[in-house]
Amino acid sequence: MKENIKNIKKKIQYFYSKNDFFSVEKYIKQNVKNFNNSDEILVQLGLALACQSKLDEAKQYLTKAISLNQGNVDAYYNLAKVYELNKEEKKAVILYKKIIRLDPNYINAFLNLAMVAYEKKKINLAILIIKKGLKLNSNSYELYNNLGQIYHSLFNYEKAEVCYRKSLKFKPQDVNILNNLISNLFKTKKYYEAKILIDSTLLINPNEVVTKYHYGYFYQKTHNFIKAIEIYENILSKTKNFGLVYGSLGLCYFEVRRFDDAKRIFRISKDFYEKSGDLISLRDVFLNSSYLELINYKFKSSAKLYEYRWSMEEDVKKKYEYNYWDGSYCSHLVVWSEQGVGDHIFFGGLLDKLIHLAKKITFEVDKRLVNLFDNYFKSKKINNIKVVDLNTNFESFEEEKKFIPLASLPSVILKDSEDWSISTPFLISEKVLTKDFIANSYKPKIGISWKSFNPNEQYRSINFIDLINVIKRFDCEIYNLQFGDIELEYKATKEKKINFIYDISLDYKNNINEVSSIINKMDFVITVQNTIAHLSCALGKKTIVLLPLNGRWQWGDEKDKCKWYPTSKLIRSKYINNWKDVFDKLKLYLHENLKDKC
Repeated sequence: MKENIKNIKKKIQYFYSKNDFFSVEKYIKQNVKNFNNSDEILVQLGLALACQSKLDEAKQYLTKAISLNQGNVDAYYNLAKVYELNKEEKKAVILYKKIIRLDPNYINAFLNLAMVAYEKKKINLAILIIKKGLKLNSNSYELYNNLGQIYHSLFNYEKAEVCYRKSLKFKPQDVNILNNLISNLFKTKKYYEAKILIDSTLLINPNEVVTKYHYGYFYQKTHNFIKAIEIYENILSKTKNFGLVYGSLGLCYFEVRRFDDAKRIFRISKDFYEKSGDLISLRDVFLNSSYLELINYKFKSSAKLYEYRWSMEEDVKKKYEYNYWDGSYCSHLVVWSEQGVGDHIFFGGLLDKLIHLAKKITFEVDKRLVNLFDNYFKSKKINNIKVVDLNTNFESFEEEKKFIPLASLPSVILKDSEDWSISTPFLISEKVLTKDFIANSYKPKIGISWKSFNPNEQYRSINFIDLINVIKRFDCEIYNLQFGDIELEYKATKEKKINFIYDISLDYKNNINEVSSIINKMDFVITVQNTIAHLSCALGKKTIVLLPLNGRWQWGDEKDKCKWYPTSKLIRSKYINNWKDVFDKLKLYLHENLKDKC
């Protein structure tokens, strides 16, 4: 006895629920003679064949379905998908447009048409297609979500957030959209707002692995690395197939100085991303792996890995793309600085090692540092290095002109062995202060800086009052070296009657030359890892650098000294997010070094 179409559809849906596409094909073909006038069944057969990559056969049945019913938009849609799978995008586009004409409410046609444009790098067209769909379907959560994803990929996180929130108005408990919004909030550093959403999303589905990952990522970004590690390890104990967690776990291991574990996880993640074809995550792992080498100053072995900074870090952009220098002698070498001012200073210590490698060298650096480097080269009678403002632009008109980014110099001119050193000072300030406010007294003079203005790395900063309370025990003069607005700190010292010397007329951020003159008149400097730390060390001043457990790689991995900066004294914390042991060590150091001077 022949089955009716209702039962046929019920069985087909059962097989689809099991992803058993072969059984769908087999079942329909056994009955297709009785239903070859049913465009609906033929669409199901075409879909089952496409899911098995039997594309030519799928085309045949879907085309037949359309011939039976030229208004069957599902037949057009599935045939368009087959064309996409077969790399026939132009035919797919024609069909998606036809679907929209037939049924302007067919959301997937807008989504797929936009995706074809997006993958062809026609981003503006993709946005226009989605917006057209929204004009016709203003309540479509799918279209708003998709538009949010496009804006997110363009780093336009503000517009992305607006789209995700509009999407959630129409489907407030959609876990995928919630996680998209959470990811976007992380990008705009709204960590605690993201945490509220994470908690509510876990209530909807406590087993959703993406939400669990975001839970760990919140703790990672707020520098509770131990808690993040616990969450990430728990995820991997239950599934090995969630790629994002590998790279994040490796970074957390690195931050808490579990280098062997970091290396192991990075190795696993490399294999995982290569097999999955996730090139973005693979590049991220390569870059993060470079830090394991860089922290031990192994520049040769990290060279290729560290070059991935150009593709993975949003704030690191290439200035020049042509004629990269390979270390061989050339007539004109252009070295251009990158990243922050501290990086300009740090890597700038290598410039005098280039004098015999090029007839002429142009060094582009932050304009605030031009005079400091220039004074040094003149003092050493180095005549073939010209220091210019980084805003200068060169074109590669000369065939022999070569270019190299500053942070790539170590991999070209240094070896991984111990037979290199950095000479300090390699910066020299003007000798005369424009305003000589430094007292002529017997008391030790200490310059201090206590915070970083890098919004991503506030863990580097320390509490001003905690630092002052350590230093004020000793009969010394305390001088400000801190950039930025310090009015609250200055007011606090006045209220506590602490002799904290601060020139309110000096632009500490932009007049680095005068700040350098102040540093030169100090007995020593106490600072966290920031521009002042690099500046003071580069000037050859005795500098106490206060570091968290997860100090930046530039300071190396030795306990209390930095090979790059021989006049530095490092005081490292043994803990994450806890400076007590650092202040205890600083107190002891000051007692031992100031007891005969105070």
